[in-house]
Amino acid sequence: MGKLITDNITRQIYCVSTQLVDVANVNAGSAGVFTTYNCIDTSPIFNVGGFTINQANGITVPVRGLYMICFNCYMFSTGTRENVEVGISIEGKLSNFAAHGYIRDADSHQNSSVGINQISYLQPGQTANLMFAKEAAGSTVALIGANSHFAMAKID
Repeated sequence: MGKLITDNITRQIYCVSTQLVDVANVNAGSAGVFTTYNCIDTSPIFNVGGFTINQANGITVPVRGLYMICFNCYMFSTGTRENVEVGISIEGKLSNFAAHGYIRDADSHQNSSVGINQISYLQPGQTANLMFAKEAAGSTVALIGANSHFAMAKID
């Protein structure tokens, strides 16, 4: 008969997840110019390991390491042909973005979401945040915070 081997995990876990807050229009400004909005909910779903959460600055990591950063932004518009680009910024500089949130507003297609996963090496005190840019038409696109999230987990 085989042996059952169990490990006692003694490694500190670092992970945080928070919803976003509603933003009336994340499709403002000039095309391709990324802007940060105060969209981070400061009351996280969970915060293990001591992350600092600030609505304007984003999430600050407590220790150095490789972090998986992910988000999903759910948006609504009654305009035609909107496509909001959403990106992750590290220390205020855009590091990666996605642009698959096309909203056509035909046959009740008024919602879309943009999500991404990214691995980044971060030092203590560095911040990760979200940035938004208009890619297509300029009508109002609302971020629906209750259906959106921003999360980070230290993977090494």
